[in-house]
Amino acid sequence: MNINMKICINSDNKFLKEHFKNKILYLEKYYNCIKRINIILKIENKYKHKAEAEVYILKNKNKIIATSISGNMYFSIDMLINKINKQIIKYKEKNYIQNQHK
Repeated sequence: MNINMKICINSDNKFLKEHFKNKILYLEKYYNCIKRINIILKIENKYKHKAEAEVYILKNKNKIIATSISGNMYFSIDMLINKINKQIIKYKEKNYIQNQHK
């Protein structure tokens, strides 16, 4: 899996990267067909910490897009991972149902 991160913050990025990588490992454990993830972490203003992600899946070249905004960057990353997880579950269920009808 290829992870591309763009961090537009003037703080210590090392801890944010580690936090995000730990969360991604959680996703990868349950769904191993993730090809690439593009992440953008930025602070829009003092109270808006934004995390955006594009997740590319190997099969059928599908793309999952998620965005989360909160007052804390770590919480934004956690919300983002939860959204991606829900979308991957929907994707897997949809593919399972389509494969059953073939």
